Amino acid sequence: TITGDVPKAIKDNYNINYAKGTLTLKFGPPIVNFTTNVIKKKVGDPLNFGPSIHGPTVTGMEWYKDGERVDNFIIENLTKSDEGDYWVVVKSDYGNTKSEIVTLTVEPVEPNLTWNQIGEKYGKSQFSRCFNNYR
Repeated sequence: TITGDVPKAIKDNYNINYAKGTLTLKFGPPIVNFTTNVIKKKVGDPLNFGPSIHGPTVTGMEWYKDGERVDNFIIENLTKSDEGDYWVVVKSDYGNTKSEIVTLTVEPVEPNLTWNQIGEKYGKSQFSRCFNNYR
């Protein structure tokens, strides 16, 4: 809390009156926001995300995945096991704030098939017929 005197009563160019008195500023815990609460990535993608934080100086952060502490939200090579609900607790001298939950979904990578593999998978005659229709 910071307390100080407000200047004597005056009228400014906009006809606003300022009264003499005491102004008290009270600081609260940080405000924590993520740009999204759902993230969809593919297996093998990197992940590096964090919140925007407003308010007093941050004194610490605790990161969580599915209720368990983790080091941070940086993963170089996502796997299916990285899916889950993530959040962070941001600490300051004026209190702590738990962020909203961000749900991470990790989708499988679609295979890149060659023309020969497509022909083997779906039958060469059917593949040739289909391919010839688009020439």
